[in-house]
Amino acid sequence: MSHFSRLSTKIKDKSILIRCLKELGYRVTEGGEIRGHQSTRAVEIAIRMSQGFDLGFSQGPSGSYDLIADWWGAKSISREQFTRDLDGKFQEIQKEIEEMERQVRREYALQSTLKELQQKGFQVVEKQVQPDGTVKISARRWR
Repeated sequence: MSHFSRLSTKIKDKSILIRCLKELGYRVTEGGEIRGHQSTRAVEIAIRMSQGFDLGFSQGPSGSYDLIADWWGAKSISREQFTRDLDGKFQEIQKEIEEMERQVRREYALQSTLKELQQKGFQVVEKQVQPDGTVKISARRWR
């Protein structure tokens, strides 16, 4: 008889989840089955453990990825330790992504502004990045 448990998470982005798991040092494969006590379970993301049973993730009805494991036989890590480590790495990667998105939005706004200035006949004289990250543009147009 299997002892698989399903633990709901708030993680909805599969690629970030996989990245978190890999950065935490887990051997991750997409798809496949995980081992439990006298049975296996199909999952979308499988984590191969060196000792005991494997862990996995599958998307639940809410769209979040649920952690699936037979904790009774998962000898190499406890559920509490695994979820704490994963949550910490997920938050770290989320911050990296948010910073990247902020930089992309800023650069997009700058490029859009420069293009519009050029289309209206302005010539950029100076472009300065301020200490707070904003960009000051000086432009002129000769008539």
